Amino acid sequence: HTLSTIEEEQLFNKSLYYSEEDEFRFYFHIKSKEGIESNKDFIRIPIDTTVLIDEILLSPFIGKEADNKFARVIKCSYGIDNVRQSNIKIR
Repeated sequence: HTLSTIEEEQLFNKSLYYSEEDEFRFYFHIKSKEGIESNKDFIRIPIDTTVLIDEILLSPFIGKEADNKFARVIKCSYGIDNVRQSNIKIR
């Protein structure tokens, strides 16, 4: 499946609103599904999140109480300690 121009823009371009946040975006073109869990709606690729992810920035639209809950779930589920709220200021 080849990406359309619109799909490519959505995947690899970022709104100026988020331009200060660094991230790495990628997609996979799967040639062999050996060892990969999949169906027509998704593909699950096993990764080591503690190596792949340095930090997680939470949306500034999430409240403080939810921030703490998300941080606990992420730490317990994925072993990632560096979870913080984005520095984007909402007017």
